[in-house]
Amino acid sequence: MATIQSCPPEIVLKVLELTVEEYDFEYGPGCDRERRRQLRSTTLVARDWTKLSQMLLWRNMVFLKGSRIDKFTQTTSPGRYRTVKLHLYGIRSWTNTLKLLNHLRGLVHLILEETTIPTSAFQLPALEDLHTLHLDQVENDAADTMTGVKIKLQSLILEFRARSFSCPSSMLVELYDSCGTLEHLSLTVDNGFPEVLEALLSSSVQIRTMSATWYDGPTHLLDLLIRLVTETKVLHRGALKVDVAGRRKEDPEATELESVCRKKGVAFKWVGIDG
Repeated sequence: MATIQSCPPEIVLKVLELTVEEYDFEYGPGCDRERRRQLRSTTLVARDWTKLSQMLLWRNMVFLKGSRIDKFTQTTSPGRYRTVKLHLYGIRSWTNTLKLLNHLRGLVHLILEETTIPTSAFQLPALEDLHTLHLDQVENDAADTMTGVKIKLQSLILEFRARSFSCPSSMLVELYDSCGTLEHLSLTVDNGFPEVLEALLSSSVQIRTMSATWYDGPTHLLDLLIRLVTETKVLHRGALKVDVAGRRKEDPEATELESVCRKKGVAFKWVGIDG
């Protein structure tokens, strides 16, 4: 008769992955706490499950305070397990950020929320396999340049929700340039900030698919998007999805944007008010 102890490790790992699967696609303190609680409970099922649960605990990690980073790096061996997804929230110290990244390996998805990071971090071994970078209100010293840095990203997600624009346009241009060609670019902006698109127009990056969400867009926002398609920033056979609060698909600029996309072979979708 088969028992839990006799299950092959591959089966046990799959069971554990399914246990926390719903938390792997979300990010935030609440999801992280629940994910860790679930994995702690699985270690009580059988002794053989402990190592696999610990491995999954490392796979997706969230750090909210620098003190926790200090404790983590002091009590664990560098590169013990592979960390696929890392979320840093409110980490103001470059030292803490670098200390943690030097302790990890194999990162694929990096989320930086209200976090200070030196661009030199993107040259660390831990980020060699990075393909998704999510910057949510990221803070960066304007003097810290990305010139010469190359990031082999597939997806770049940028969110700006504060009322004051703190990210230098020059840094944005360098960030876009460092990516070369992106499979997907996602922009979510709360209050104006045409600099986000103007920097994109000034860069050399090319994009296969792009989604742009503006909750309070500048008056010339759609004109900027038209230029993006016209200047082939969004590649032929690519796709553009737009959601601008207070603007309708029937607006002249929106109609022109759709027409330009059609001529350039770019799939266009308007979401929001008109669904």
